[in-house]
Amino acid sequence: MRSQTKWKLTALSSVTFIMVFGNSMIIPVFTLIRNALDISLFQVALLVTYYSVAASIFIPVFGFISDHIQRKSVIIVALALYGLGGSFIGFLALFSDNPNIFPIILASRIVQGIGAAGMSPIAMALVGDIFTTEERAKALGLIEAANIFGKVISPILGGALALIAWFAPFFFYLVFAIPALLGVLFIISEPDNKPKTPFKKYFSDLKKIFTKNGKFLWVSYFTAWVSFLILFGVLAYLSDVLETRYDMTGIIKGVVIAIPVTAWTISSFGSGYYLQKKTDGLKYFVITGVLMLGASAVAIPYMESIYFFLAAAFVMGLGGGLVIPSLTVLVTNCAPTEERGGIMSLYGSIRFFGVAVGPPLFSYLLKLSHHAPFWLSGALAIIPLIILIRFKNQDIIKLCKAE
Repeated sequence: MRSQTKWKLTALSSVTFIMVFGNSMIIPVFTLIRNALDISLFQVALLVTYYSVAASIFIPVFGFISDHIQRKSVIIVALALYGLGGSFIGFLALFSDNPNIFPIILASRIVQGIGAAGMSPIAMALVGDIFTTEERAKALGLIEAANIFGKVISPILGGALALIAWFAPFFFYLVFAIPALLGVLFIISEPDNKPKTPFKKYFSDLKKIFTKNGKFLWVSYFTAWVSFLILFGVLAYLSDVLETRYDMTGIIKGVVIAIPVTAWTISSFGSGYYLQKKTDGLKYFVITGVLMLGASAVAIPYMESIYFFLAAAFVMGLGGGLVIPSLTVLVTNCAPTEERGGIMSLYGSIRFFGVAVGPPLFSYLLKLSHHAPFWLSGALAIIPLIILIRFKNQDIIKLCKAE
């Protein structure tokens, strides 16, 4: 890649990097938030749910807008909402004497989630616009690696900042958003020839894309949803168990939570690099990854030893890193440039919906049975596994070579 292109990729990677702080940075702080605000674990999980549901709803909206105006402009506005919505919670907790601030915090999380909706999915669509087919798989792999690397850093940072106060992590959303905003503003330039499709024709073309490649798109969307549901459900469970069962807090707790997402980062970067050169392994990457996700999730509740417990979580992370970059390449190549924003945004929306469902679903099912959420995760993983096995590998390879 040329030097100028590398700077563009760095700027776009910073957007996906900080977006994941939205949820991952506060997961280690769940117990502190619960105690400080005197709320239940289920209510704390709503901090993730409200943020993620808002993002999942607004991602298609921003996707459509980004197909008709500069994607760069959408990302800049989104970064501003993301930073301000998060930091407002910190200021509210610092200066407000009202003990019943939780509803206002949830409202602020909605604003922040709306901002997140215009960040990573639009950045991925912009990567599809800027990079050629040969470079696109590697670029998307790096974008995904930045996304997952943010998940590695954010729980450690969240645990460290929580030593100051439970609301300290919220100030850092704005701190990280400002340099990313400036990078996009001054470094990114979009292709001038991006076609602008009329509203009616736009949705007609989307329908044609789903008619042609719907089987690939829907199984990709569902597999991504399952993957993120399992990851964030397990992370929320891990956050609670580390403190209640193993008496881990602060930075140590953040480091331990970062173990499965570190595995996800390593695997994501490696699979993205491989797929740059050979897309014939895409189907097998996804199948292997889904199998690892489901099997490790089922095994976790049976692991009494912290070492075996974390080993299973590490395997889960490796599986996720095989799945997501492969799906991203597949979805990106399913649509031409003029509809790519809409296709990628729906993909991002469904990923966020998986994040939204995971923590509260695990919290609710754990009240019924200690094994229930993990067995459900295994059952959900079987569905895309069966469908993917039936796909013809040559059809996937042909799609991945499309411009």
